[in-house]
Amino acid sequence: MSRRFDNRTQQQFADDVYFGTAIENYFWEQWVARCADREDIMLSNPRDNGVANDGAFIASGDTSGADYMADIDYPGIIVKDDHPIEMKWVPTFGKVTLKKADMESYLKEGCSILFIYPSEETGINLRKPRNPTKTDIPNHIKKIESAERFIRWGLLTPKKLQRLYNFADQNGWEKIRYMGNKPGFVIPHDAFGSCWKEERW
Repeated sequence: MSRRFDNRTQQQFADDVYFGTAIENYFWEQWVARCADREDIMLSNPRDNGVANDGAFIASGDTSGADYMADIDYPGIIVKDDHPIEMKWVPTFGKVTLKKADMESYLKEGCSILFIYPSEETGINLRKPRNPTKTDIPNHIKKIESAERFIRWGLLTPKKLQRLYNFADQNGWEKIRYMGNKPGFVIPHDAFGSCWKEERW
């Protein structure tokens, strides 16, 4: 089984990618709309970055790098055009995890990572369904919207991402079991505030 699939079959991987992409596109569109109502963040010209984000399985080729791109002015990112932004929806409370290889790709591209996550235990199962199908997407979005009051977002800038990478490189990487035992870095919830400004959804 390919290490790319993180212990999944190719079909399971393809179904998960399609479902995950649909949910990330939902969050991206919501985030862009919410930023438009704020004065402390200027976001314009939002668009796909590289591979079109339609969720289709891509058998070969480079699929690494940020999902989206925008012109942005935000604390820590002062007026940057064509800024790549990776979208990470984390459905469970407590931590976020980044693979080492992904971090290297993001650093090479100079992108920020937009984390969206619950700020506490919600009592609502926001994980993707087991073996998800296209018909699961609308109902899953309704579940997410029912937990909206718990949801937060934060933008990890390239400079802070570099610091995290350097720290892991100097202190040792973790093998992430649920990501195919690949090396990665785990940020616990109590460290979020030192990595990004936590914003209400």
